Amino acid sequence: MRILIVDDQPKVRAMLRTLLAGAEIEFDEAVNGADAITRYAHGRWDLVLMDVRMPVMDGIEATEHITAVDRHAHVVAVTDYNDEDCRREALDAGCRKLFGKGDLMSLRTYVHELLHSTRAGSMN
Repeated sequence: MRILIVDDQPKVRAMLRTLLAGAEIEFDEAVNGADAITRYAHGRWDLVLMDVRMPVMDGIEATEHITAVDRHAHVVAVTDYNDEDCRREALDAGCRKLFGKGDLMSLRTYVHELLHSTRAGSMN
């Protein structure tokens, strides 16, 4: 499984890599939405973990762009902003789910379930 982690905080990117690390997972990182769009265009990603609030370009705009170009893109929001407005914006932009940074064990479970379904050939 190939995962693109998009977050402007280096410590958060490192924490996500550590939390999700496994022999069958490869990672790349982007520091903002514009960087994510560029990296997405130059790679094949099974999952994009997208922060919502970032400088240069936020995760909502980046998700809209990525999902407009690739309707099968699997983007999930990972954010400190877990209120109803943020959730609605993220889902409207094309995110499949939203995880709060305070509940990363749920994200870990979700990724491991995706990894299992990828092995079974039913990711999308």
